[in-house]
Amino acid sequence: MIIVFRILLVFFISTVTLTAQVKTLRFLDGHTKRPVYDADVYTDSTFVTTTGYNGNVKVDIGGEYSNVVVSHISYEDKVIPRDSLQKRKVYKLKRRIGFLDEVIIDSKQLKDSMSPVLLNFAWNSKVATFIPYRSDSIITKLKFRVINVKGVKGLNYLSFKTNLYSFDTVRKTPKEPLLPEDLVVENKEGNKWATIDVSKYNIRTPKEGLCIVFIISGHKFYKVTSIMGKGGAIPAVPTLKHEGGVRRKGYSYIYKPEYKNGDRSGYRWVTVKRRRYKMELELEGED
Repeated sequence: MIIVFRILLVFFISTVTLTAQVKTLRFLDGHTKRPVYDADVYTDSTFVTTTGYNGNVKVDIGGEYSNVVVSHISYEDKVIPRDSLQKRKVYKLKRRIGFLDEVIIDSKQLKDSMSPVLLNFAWNSKVATFIPYRSDSIITKLKFRVINVKGVKGLNYLSFKTNLYSFDTVRKTPKEPLLPEDLVVENKEGNKWATIDVSKYNIRTPKEGLCIVFIISGHKFYKVTSIMGKGGAIPAVPTLKHEGGVRRKGYSYIYKPEYKNGDRSGYRWVTVKRRRYKMELELEGED
């Protein structure tokens, strides 16, 4: 009986010790003090998770790593040495100069999916929407539902780039470009849907489907780099409208950075669950 008690006591102490190593960290906007939602959290090069709607994330502070790295498209990267995690639990992130990128957070979205949706884009932003197979007809036109944001009119007139990507059926993400180069899309008339004719490339939708990719180039691509909107300066670039898509196959992706040993090493596609950027294609023979 005494032996059993000692075993249980050792197990209990070990469990408490392990639990005590997990700490909840919170990340706030350094200016507004609002929680930063959907920031990527890494331990050195290992992706852990993203922050929740309240800016919180649980991290094992007793792990074998050197730094916790926090990355968000709107903020400068935050590198926190593991040894200092015991001292603080709330950290402020500094906004990138000229950026006012946010994610939409509403009650329906939080209830449905806790999934990130960019409200406005910035230079070098890239998102994709999966288009399932409909027929073997040639793709004739790509369509983009461009919008204005932050009270700034005319952003939907601005140019952007696009490409078609094959679909990786294993990773369930965009794979490789199908067009020889990114194409510039112009919307001179300011229509709700910006369009581009791609019929000359004779591309057909593969059985596994494909992705339409919306690309914002670097700031040198635009004559005006930033403009004042409601709440501050934003990059002067067009933005895509998004919609709910709980039962739709046409889900979307955001191209986000990844890290190795605390340094940015590349990018990866992240699924936007239950939200869809409005991009469509037309096939030969369709009205």
